[in-house]
Amino acid sequence: MMKRYCMVFPWLFVMISWAWSADEFLIRDGDRVVFWGDSITDNAYYPRSVENFVISRCPKWNVEFHNLGWGGDRTTTLERMKRDLPQYNPTLVTIKLGMNDGSYMEFTQENFDKYINGYCRLLDFLREATTARIVLITTVPYETDVMPVRKRNNQDFDMSVYNDTLRRFSDGVVELAKEYKADLIDLNALYAQMLKESKAKDSGFKLSGDAIHPNVNGQAYMAYFILMGLHAPGAIADVIVDAKAKTIVQEKGAFIRNLKCEGDQISFTRQDRALPFRFSSEDQFDARVIQKEKWYNDLNRDRFTVKNLPQPYALLSMDGEAIAVLSREQLEAGINLSLLPNSPMLKHGALLADMMTEIRHKTEYTRWRHYLLSGVGSPNDFTPYKPESIYTQFLKETADFFHQAQLKYNDPVPHDFALTCGEKETLEKSLKK
Repeated sequence: MMKRYCMVFPWLFVMISWAWSADEFLIRDGDRVVFWGDSITDNAYYPRSVENFVISRCPKWNVEFHNLGWGGDRTTTLERMKRDLPQYNPTLVTIKLGMNDGSYMEFTQENFDKYINGYCRLLDFLREATTARIVLITTVPYETDVMPVRKRNNQDFDMSVYNDTLRRFSDGVVELAKEYKADLIDLNALYAQMLKESKAKDSGFKLSGDAIHPNVNGQAYMAYFILMGLHAPGAIADVIVDAKAKTIVQEKGAFIRNLKCEGDQISFTRQDRALPFRFSSEDQFDARVIQKEKWYNDLNRDRFTVKNLPQPYALLSMDGEAIAVLSREQLEAGINLSLLPNSPMLKHGALLADMMTEIRHKTEYTRWRHYLLSGVGSPNDFTPYKPESIYTQFLKETADFFHQAQLKYNDPVPHDFALTCGEKETLEKSLKK
């Protein structure tokens, strides 16, 4: 039974559920993961976030990720799947389709049947041609207040009916998941509830510019819901130090050595088994609409507790860099280190995400869409691949290089921690230097 701890303190709320439950995580070591979908997948934010998570949280694993989303796609492009998917011999396929299939109109049985029948053909092919495990993801809702009216046959069409269409399509996917014994993430329900609650608090809350495609903030919500639906293990480490007893009470997920508690100074060297992950394009987040604290408490839990701090306040430093001034109460309750900006662990995770994952993904995408399928502008065009060339080979080797770099540089490294106790005002001056 998993123990749950709820701890509240002034500026960091931590909900702790310690369990590195890799057995429950739907992604496994050695997987070849394919993301299949329309333009919302093609935009690549949530696929890159999932990749960042696995690279950071599971440094001993070797998992490949391939994004085969294509703008405008529907469930009716079986021939595209036959052409694009087998080259990767996937062991896990996620499918997120539906936004286009409803044709941006009121629900019709004809469109629904076409959608479900096409979906069944895709799933039948996956069952027959691969041994891949399957995760079905329902589509995000249409953000009606962003664009309440669209042109259809040169007439204004009231889009308030479209979310009923998408919900009924999503219900169909729920039934398909049962029929095909696939895993399911009902993103439509999760995202719709989040939008309802957020817009009730702030009528200006928006996560899309065109009502269809979530922006970087909306894609972050998607990534969060999808990672939670994949049962991603949120715990990084849980370390407890008793300053008075000069002992390490607990070091789950981390190795602690050279603990010294002398006067008003506590120091030790710590090496974690995993890194905090970074959402794709996190530097572009709008802090007014995202829920980073909640997301990090659920998916980047790096809990650090100090019992019996000798003074009311302490300056936490890592590798000689001042990070934060913390109170005795905060440290007694436990803090989530991932919520402290500028830690070396966060910088390490950001390097993996912003450099290696981004470049690897863009290189692989360029090879696929701009060289092997040069001139193919639609998911409904099933033109075969062009022959391999020196350019496609170069791009493949470059993508492989960055994948190997991910695996080489995602191992956590030791960091020197120090807690210097003193007056709050004096410590805050040191923090500002």
